[in-house]
Amino acid sequence: MRRKIQRRLSIIKGQLGREDSQGFTRLIRNLHPADLAGILNCLEVEERARVINSLEPEKAALVLPEMDLPLERDLLQTLPDSQLSQILEAMPSDNAADILGELPEARTTRVLSLMKKEKAEDLRQLLKYDEESAGGIMTADFFALAGEMTVEEAIERLRRSDIEAISYTYVVDGEGHLMGVLSLRELITAPAQAQLKEIMDSEVIRVTTDVDQEEVANLARKYNLRAIPVVDITNTLVGRVTVDDILDVVEEEASEDIYRMAGIGEEELLNRGIFRATRLRLPWLITTLAGTMFCAFIIKFFEGVIEPQILIALLLFIPVIMDMGGEYWGSIFHNRGAWIGYWPY
Repeated sequence: MRRKIQRRLSIIKGQLGREDSQGFTRLIRNLHPADLAGILNCLEVEERARVINSLEPEKAALVLPEMDLPLERDLLQTLPDSQLSQILEAMPSDNAADILGELPEARTTRVLSLMKKEKAEDLRQLLKYDEESAGGIMTADFFALAGEMTVEEAIERLRRSDIEAISYTYVVDGEGHLMGVLSLRELITAPAQAQLKEIMDSEVIRVTTDVDQEEVANLARKYNLRAIPVVDITNTLVGRVTVDDILDVVEEEASEDIYRMAGIGEEELLNRGIFRATRLRLPWLITTLAGTMFCAFIIKFFEGVIEPQILIALLLFIPVIMDMGGEYWGSIFHNRGAWIGYWPY
């Protein structure tokens, strides 16, 4: 797969220097968004901008969230507000809110003012939540119907819906309070004239907007859920956390734990500049050096007690142990970075 992407990268780099814009546009439009994002990660800033400018807003909306975060930030700076607003309108609310959260406050205000009122209001609401809470990772797009509606009417609504990745139908009362839930299978196999409130499951696994994202992921794993509804303090349904966001949380939390054990922060991984990496790593390197000096002092202190042959053997093993420790944590750092896509192809 990686070799295939490298081949496509070479073709795109070649096309960027040609005048055949139609052939270039056809090429990038046929690529899967995740593959195109991987290719964009390997291009220069100007080249990335040209590729994004050649895409329709709907396709660009699928590509941007798949890019490496620092490279996405660089690309956002090159996009005019009008183009960015069109891309964000075509994007799921949770992804659009994440991107707006990376922008300066003044630019966020400008971009929101160019968007449709309903979408802009949803995004303003999402931006109020902590980014590591259920409210911060949820999407405001969900499929909810009144409990008095029949199955036949619900299926007709489902056919007309443009909501992304519907896994569950949520049943609400007249004020939007969450009453129950139905899986798609339960909905389409139920009698046509049955009311939703008669067949729904009223024992709904739900979270409030302030619940930590790690707890949301744990609930999804424990109960094998593809989405979790999010409610406010009055039990009003305000959003849902979908399985792709849950997987992102699991990956993020696992990476955070691994890097914490190695004394490496995500900031260091994302900021690849040598001076910034040196500043972040220097305290740990000094601590390691201090520990090594302490070991040397202990050996020196007992020099008269330890036999010369044993002393030489100890001195030989010290650099071996230090090197093994460095290789071990260095491997974790590099392999984890490669696994989650922070290293280029």
